[in-house]
Amino acid sequence: MAEPYGRLDFQERVVLGTGAGRGIGRGIAIGFARAGASLVVNVGKHRDEAESTLSEIESAGGRGIVIQADVASKSQVDGMVDGALRTLGTIDVLVNNAGINQHGAAEDYDLELWNRIIAVNLTGVFLCAQAVAKAAMIPKRKGRIVNVSSISAEVTHRGIRQCAYHAAKGGVTMLTRSLAVEWVDYGIAVNALSPGFIATPLLKQHFGSDPEGYEVAKHDTPMRRLGEPEELVEAALFLASEGNSFMTGQNLVVDGGYVSW
Repeated sequence: MAEPYGRLDFQERVVLGTGAGRGIGRGIAIGFARAGASLVVNVGKHRDEAESTLSEIESAGGRGIVIQADVASKSQVDGMVDGALRTLGTIDVLVNNAGINQHGAAEDYDLELWNRIIAVNLTGVFLCAQAVAKAAMIPKRKGRIVNVSSISAEVTHRGIRQCAYHAAKGGVTMLTRSLAVEWVDYGIAVNALSPGFIATPLLKQHFGSDPEGYEVAKHDTPMRRLGEPEELVEAALFLASEGNSFMTGQNLVVDGGYVSW
């Protein structure tokens, strides 16, 4: 009998997922659990959402822990990584998903809001990657880091004004390349995953008050629909898998064809 082809098995592996309480982060975390991984479920706020994710992980036969930490705080990130290592022993995969966004005209964009979006979406990715690499991956000369970027790193969108988010995600994509080159000799693969318009609770809430924007997003996506968080899971699993043995510093776009126009 032929053996199944592929290496998306995460038995005995530990995955730390930031921003895993809902949306894309939640879907990816549950996907890793179903593939056999143990999870560190991180949220900055709303611990109840993280507990809900963990409950679904356990219902799927997986195991994990919840650690609340603001990824923009070095001390909290260091504490999260230390807690994960003390409880689960190692971190094999880091999924940097935590992110925030708020729209607004560039000429009136609030500086405090700009700084917070850059801090969470870009600085947070660096702090988590730095802490996990230094404490867990460099010593064993092996690891996988998946940074959730966005098509907003490459293109703007009709009717959506989000200068800080564009800047932050552009930085995530370039940071991914930089870390990939710096850490390749440690056996660490660093890649980005860039979703298009995904029907997360936050995006649904936004489009609920902007039905015209929703129609524009669908029209500008060649598949003429929004994606679902579950449609990103296997892309994330591939980037973190042993099957991904000759790919680093790359950006995998899952967008229904949006950037291909």
